[in-house]
Amino acid sequence: MIKNWTTQLATNTLWRLIAKDTNALLGAPTLPLTQYPAFNYAALPAGAAATTQIAPYYLDWLAHPSYDAYWKQWSIEEHYPDIQVPALHIGGWYDIS
Repeated sequence: MIKNWTTQLATNTLWRLIAKDTNALLGAPTLPLTQYPAFNYAALPAGAAATTQIAPYYLDWLAHPSYDAYWKQWSIEEHYPDIQVPALHIGGWYDIS
């Protein structure tokens, strides 16, 4: 499940980077054509570095295999006392299981 979720997030990030950093007009005066920048990155992600540049959070997840301070900072349960939003909860007769 985590690999699927990460792949979806990374794909979305890559598409946003492509939309932001691809402008053919910037490379139009570039000669020779072998130097033409398909992407306007300082360095094009490649190989293992692509995960670091496009989905760095995945490496963070792998670096924290147990429930430690990293995961506690994102946990809703750890922050219940900090939540100051009123809420209304309604359940029907057949909704509660």
